[in-house]
Amino acid sequence: MSLRASSGDRNDEVTGGSGALYDASRLIGVVAVAFLVVSALSVQAHGRVGFWAATIAAAVSLFGPLSAMVLTRFTVFREHPVAGVLISMFMRMAFPLIFCLVVQLQGSRLVDAGMVYAILVFYLVVLAVETLSAVRRVDQASSAVGSI
Repeated sequence: MSLRASSGDRNDEVTGGSGALYDASRLIGVVAVAFLVVSALSVQAHGRVGFWAATIAAAVSLFGPLSAMVLTRFTVFREHPVAGVLISMFMRMAFPLIFCLVVQLQGSRLVDAGMVYAILVFYLVVLAVETLSAVRRVDQASSAVGSI
């Protein structure tokens, strides 16, 4: 009984709870560092509008992954991992891409300041961080299963 309870507690840490908080804080931290670089370049090239373009791009790039993280780690998708992965992929990709499409088609000073390119930069940063987090979770989950 105690072995099962301890492995269940470890599994909760891997799939949600403090593990999710750690992944979210790491994602926000890495995007914040990338924001410093992107916003500095954008301000240098486009002034105040460049700063706002970088800020909106960072927010758009974080919204999808953070909402996917909340949805898949703290809901029924924990019991249905394939459905969770598919919903998560859709949320991560759809919001930034639809936002880019709408903003690009409407055109604005933000587009002229390179906001679409900034979204693409942040998207790649987020993709790299989330891929490393997923590999870490799979590693921890396989070691938790192996210890049972």
